[in-house]
Amino acid sequence: MMFHTSHEPSKDIATPCNGICRLEYNHEMCLSCCRTFEEIALWLVLKPSEAALMTEMVEERREAMWAVWEDSERPTLQ
Repeated sequence: MMFHTSHEPSKDIATPCNGICRLEYNHEMCLSCCRTFEEIALWLVLKPSEAALMTEMVEERREAMWAVWEDSERPTLQ
C-alpha cells in the first residue's frame, strides 16, 4: 500500500503506539502495537484518511496475531 507524505501530520487519529515497544527484527515489526517498521516511520506524515486505514489494518493484524497465539497456547490432550 502506498501512503502519501507531502502534508502536515494528522493529529485527529490516535496513534496505535502504546509506548511499550517490542521490536521484532525477523518480522520487521513491533509486537506491542503490531505495526511494521515502515508503518511506524510513516505515521507522523499520513493524511487522516490514511491514518484511519492504517489503524484498521493494524487492528486486523493484531486480531490475527492474537488468534494464532491463543490457538498455540491451548493445552492439548496428546
